[in-house]
Amino acid sequence: MLTNVVEGMPAGVSLLRYCYPALAHTSYLLVDEESGTAAVVDPHRDVDDYLEDAFRLGAKIKHVFLTKVHDDFETGHVALRDRTLATVYVGAWAPANSPFMLLKEGDAFEFGRVRLRILETPGHHLESLVILLFDVRSSDQNPIAAFTGETILCGDIGRPEPQDEDGYDASDLALMLHTSLREKFDTLPENVRLFPSHTARLDLFGRPCDTMEGQRLANPGLKRMPCDEFVRRVTLGMAVRSAPPSKEVRLRASSVDEVLRAQREGAQVVDDRNPVDYSAACLAGSVNLPAASSFESFAFRVLDRQRPIVLVSIPGREKITAVRLAEAGFPHVAAYLDGGMQALEDRPKLLRHHRRLCYTALGSRILTGGPTLILDTRGDRSSVEGPRVAVYPLALEELRQELPSLPRHPEIVVVDDTPYRSSAAASFLRSQGFGNVTEVAGGLALWGSPS
Repeated sequence: MLTNVVEGMPAGVSLLRYCYPALAHTSYLLVDEESGTAAVVDPHRDVDDYLEDAFRLGAKIKHVFLTKVHDDFETGHVALRDRTLATVYVGAWAPANSPFMLLKEGDAFEFGRVRLRILETPGHHLESLVILLFDVRSSDQNPIAAFTGETILCGDIGRPEPQDEDGYDASDLALMLHTSLREKFDTLPENVRLFPSHTARLDLFGRPCDTMEGQRLANPGLKRMPCDEFVRRVTLGMAVRSAPPSKEVRLRASSVDEVLRAQREGAQVVDDRNPVDYSAACLAGSVNLPAASSFESFAFRVLDRQRPIVLVSIPGREKITAVRLAEAGFPHVAAYLDGGMQALEDRPKLLRHHRRLCYTALGSRILTGGPTLILDTRGDRSSVEGPRVAVYPLALEELRQELPSLPRHPEIVVVDDTPYRSSAAASFLRSQGFGNVTEVAGGLALWGSPS
C-alpha cells in the first residue's frame, strides 16, 4: 500500500490517498481539523491506516462512502463501522437488502470547512455515486474536487457492468451512463480536480489527467455524440449477459504458489478482469480475456486449446468464465487463484503494471520516442469504428500465426476499436516474450468515426 498527502487542499483540510497496486484500487481519507471530523471514500479491508491517520490528525471517522458496491474485492466499510460507529453510505439504487444509509441526488454533508454533495451517476453500476467537495469559506461556489469512483477514470470511463439482481443489461446502463456524463460533468469547471477510486497508469505525455480540463482532452467518454451512438460504441464487443452456468464444472482453488507452479509446467494463466484493472496490476505472463467481452470470438487466437488453463478472476465468477471457455472449445480449465488478486497483495514482485497510452498522445509518442510499431489488430478494414491511423495492420485473428514476422525490438503499441481486443492482443504478445508492448487505452471506437 502506498500513501500520499494530496497537495492544494484548503487550510485545515487534509486529503490522504491510499493506493493498493494489486487491486488497482485507490481510497481516500478526508479530514477537517476544525470540526475533528473525517470521512473515508471506498475503504480497503485493512482499516488500521485510516484509523491511525485520522487519530494523528485529531479527527474521528464519522462517514464512510461507497461510490459503488464493490464485488471484486473485500472492502473495509463494515470494519470501520464496527470500530468507529461511523455511518456507511451507498447509492440509493444499491441492492434492496443493503444494510447501509442510502443516498440520493443532492444529499449533502457539512462539517467545518467541508461540504460534500452527492451526485447519482448510474451507468458503470446502477448505484454509482460521485461526491463533490466544496470549500464553504471560499467565495467561489463551485466544487474544488470530485471523488468520481469508477464513473470517470484517468483517461477512460467505467464501462457498464450489469448485475443480475438489477435487471438491466449493458445497453440500459450505457444509456444511463451517457446521461450521467452529460448532465453531471458537462457543467463542472475545468479546474475541478478528480479523484477516482482506481489506480491508473496512463501515458499522457505531460498532459494533466486529474482535472476536468485534462479529462476533456484525454477521455473519449467525455466526447460529445448522440446518445444512441454512444450506447452502440460503449457496448461494442461486450458480451450478452449470460444465464448461470448450465453445466457443472470442477475447478480447484489454488494458492499463489500452486498457480505459479502450474504456469511453469505449461499452464496458461487467463485473467478475466476488465482491461483497466488488468493493465494496472496483473500476474506476469498472463493473458487478458475480459469477462465483459464476447471473448469467444477471439479466444482461440491467443490461447492454446491443448494446454491447461488457470483462471484469475473476481471471486465467485470463476465457474461462469470456465463454462464459457469450455463452450468455446477450451475444456481444460483446471483451477483458479483462490481469493483473486487480493491473494497477491503481499507478493508485489509477482505483479506487472502496464502503462497504457492515451490516443491523443499517440502522435507525440511517435514523434518524440524511439522506434515504435503501431499494430492495428482490427479485423475487417472496411468496418472499423474508430479513427484510422497510419499503422501496421495485423488482425487479432491472425496474430498467432504471424507472430514470427513481428519485430521484437521496437516498442509495439496495439490499437483496436475495443479495449477488450487490444488488451487481449497486448497481453498475448507479452506472454510470448515481447518485452515492450503497450496499448491505446479505452479502444478507438469512442473517439469517433474513421476519417
